[in-house]
Amino acid sequence: MKVRSFVIIILGLFSVIINNNAQPNLIYYWHFNNTLPADGSGGLFYGPNPFYADYAANAAKAFVVYRSINANSSDTGYVDNVTGSTKNVQTGFGGCCGTINNGIRLRNPSDNMQFLWYVPTGNYKNIVIKFATKSSSFKSGMHEQDYSYSIDSGKTFITTGIASGFIIPDTVWNVATIDLHSISTINDNNKFVFRILFSGNNTGAKGNNRFDNITLEGDIINPNSVTSIEKSADYSVYPNPASDFINLKSGVVGSKTVSIFNSIGVLVSNFSMNDKLFLINVAKYNPGLYLVFINEINGEKSYTLKFIKN
Repeated sequence: MKVRSFVIIILGLFSVIINNNAQPNLIYYWHFNNTLPADGSGGLFYGPNPFYADYAANAAKAFVVYRSINANSSDTGYVDNVTGSTKNVQTGFGGCCGTINNGIRLRNPSDNMQFLWYVPTGNYKNIVIKFATKSSSFKSGMHEQDYSYSIDSGKTFITTGIASGFIIPDTVWNVATIDLHSISTINDNNKFVFRILFSGNNTGAKGNNRFDNITLEGDIINPNSVTSIEKSADYSVYPNPASDFINLKSGVVGSKTVSIFNSIGVLVSNFSMNDKLFLINVAKYNPGLYLVFINEINGEKSYTLKFIKN
C-alpha cells in the first residue's frame, strides 16, 4: 500500500468550470442499467471482464474494466452492482432511463488495481470526462482517486495537462469533471486510455469506490466524415450532414413513433410516421449531432440513427 500526504479535497465542495460556448457532443456513455441485475443488490463477480459502452456515437468498441496493475498479479477485480445515481444522467441515450438505476462498485482491496477506460477519440477533440462517484465510507476502503492517461493504448501513463490530478469522493453521489481540453495529443486518438488508481487509506476487505453515468464528450473535428447515408436495419436518414431537411426512409410497413434528441439528450421533435418516406425540417435545429429513435408500434423492435446538422 502506498502512503502519501495530500490536501483533502471533498468532491462535494469541488467543481471545475469549463469555458466553452459550443455544446460538446456525447461520444460515449455508461449508465450500467442494462448490464447489471435490476435489483442493485450486488454480490456478483465480474472479475477482469469489460463493460462496453451503453451508448457510442461511432463504431468504436469503448469499454471500462477493473484490472490488476501488475499483469502477473493474482489480484482480480471484484466488481458488482449497487443502486446508482441520477446525476449526469443522459436521457435518451443507450436505453437510459427507466425504473432500473444501477451503478457499479469497485471492491477493496484496490491499491494494486486500476480502473481503465478504453475510449477512442477518432474525429473528436476538446475531450471532457464526467461521471458520478462516491465513497462507501470515510472509514473503510481507499479514498483517493488518482488520474492519468495514455496515448499509446496503455503502454505508458502520464498526468501532464490534467488540471486536477486527484480527488477524494464524498460519501454522497457527486459529479467529477475532468477537463482535458488542453491535451492535444488525445484529440483524434484511437489509442486514448483514461486511468484511475486508488490510494489514501487501507487495503482491507471493506469499503469501495462507486461509479455511475460515465460520459465522454468532445467536439467533432470533421463533420463531413460522417457517412452520407446513416443506416440501421430497415431505416436510413439522408443527407448527412444536413442543413435544412433530412429524409427518413423506412422499409417497414406500419406505424412508428419517431423521437429526435440533441447531443445532451433533450427532445427536440416527436411525431408518428406511417409512410415509407418522411421529410423532416431541421432548419431551425442548432448545429451538432442528433439521434433519431424509431419505435415500431405493431412490433417490439426499435432503431437508432444519427445525423449532423450543419
